[in-house]
Amino acid sequence: MKQDDEYELEEEPSVLGRVLVGVAAVVLCILLFAGVYFLFGSDKEVPGEESLQPQATETPKPTATPLTTFTPRPQTETSIENENPTGMGQDPSEIIPETEEPNVEEGHVFREVEETVTAKDATNLRNMPSQSVESKVMLTLKNGQTATRIGISDSGWSKVKYKGEVYYAVSNYLTTDLTPPTPVPTSVPIDDDGIKTVFTACEELVSPKMEVNLRKLPSVTNPEAVVVAILPYGTVVKRTGINTDVGWSRVEYEGQTLYCVSSYVYVVEE
Repeated sequence: MKQDDEYELEEEPSVLGRVLVGVAAVVLCILLFAGVYFLFGSDKEVPGEESLQPQATETPKPTATPLTTFTPRPQTETSIENENPTGMGQDPSEIIPETEEPNVEEGHVFREVEETVTAKDATNLRNMPSQSVESKVMLTLKNGQTATRIGISDSGWSKVKYKGEVYYAVSNYLTTDLTPPTPVPTSVPIDDDGIKTVFTACEELVSPKMEVNLRKLPSVTNPEAVVVAILPYGTVVKRTGINTDVGWSRVEYEGQTLYCVSSYVYVVEE
């Protein structure tokens, strides 16, 4: 019987033993929880270590801006030009280059006048005050044809209006004298050649300054005063007569008596 009682005591522990087992289980759970906490919760700050680790500055989160209703501004010609002042992004074929009229009077200062002029003999009316390759002769103003000079410059050019159009002409070729010129006789007959040109006899050697025409008669308008020969530069001929009134010389050339303009020759010193 005694052995049976001991067996019963071993099979049925006491209340105190159960309490101790429960406490031990609770302590074991606390230790496990603490271990898990220190293993996976170590990223939290430890009190007293603020001075050892730099404090991170928290970046403020942007706040959401409430949406507002946008009303597009109507585009005007001014606003469109301001949006693309240089034409970037446009089709090059749609960009129209700005062209300016060339200033043909650049370099010339025209003083305003208003007077009627005509050509001394004949003068060209040009589209610009220049004789360069860009300048074009629009028409020729002849003596007796009048134009209105509306400007004159110190550069030697005149601005004239002819039949409603503006042209430019050399000032020295224009005149305000509208009197018709007195016709000059083209030839004066003399006994031997049919022209009455009085020559003062002389005998001297002359040579052309460049080259000069030798004519059959002392005239440039008479149809019979044809050019017989051209006296080249450096050739020396004998002058047998000179007329200072009309400016002609009589010379001997290759056995012929011919005539040339006196201002085109000079006396050769022997």
